[in-house]
Amino acid sequence: MKNRNIITVAFTLLGAFSIFAQDMNPDNVPSNLKQNFQKSFPQATDVEWEMDGQSYKVEFDMNRNEHEIWYATDGTATRTEQELTEAELPQTIKTAISGN
Repeated sequence: MKNRNIITVAFTLLGAFSIFAQDMNPDNVPSNLKQNFQKSFPQATDVEWEMDGQSYKVEFDMNRNEHEIWYATDGTATRTEQELTEAELPQTIKTAISGN
């Protein structure tokens, strides 16, 4: 019963977040954002743009890792996320994980 509740909550949250982020046609992304992104990440592949609230979010792959960057309308990056492999984690994090 507990697992069923957790799964229900997870799907509800996933659905709620997908409502707020809207996929965009790259042609509709302001040129200053695309230029800043392409200048910073020329090796990016599988690039997808979304409107996330008042921010533009770009998801992409680079060096086999997933990345996400949120841009303000003026072209400045306001938030970033990057997938890490276990080997890239700091030793203190690895120790904490293995201890728990």
